[in-house]
Amino acid sequence: MIDDPEIDWLRQEIDSIDRELLGLVRKRVDKVLAVGALKKKKGLPIYDPAREAALLDRLSQGASEPLDPNLVRAVFETLVRECRRIETERH
Repeated sequence: MIDDPEIDWLRQEIDSIDRELLGLVRKRVDKVLAVGALKKKKGLPIYDPAREAALLDRLSQGASEPLDPNLVRAVFETLVRECRRIETERH
């Protein structure tokens, strides 16, 4: 490892952001599960391809420098897919 106080400080900041992101992912999964429970109660399908496509388009189009729209899409495709998997397993 590199022993540099400036780099160490920045890495600590990155670690803090990662913890925040983890908390936000957890909140997202909680909401997805709540939606899944309502969908099940109302007899609706879990998978809504039109909503997912619109969500991914909106998020990737909202990417600004230095973010690349393809990166944003890839991250959220994975997140949405995994949330759908968890929702399917639970309901």
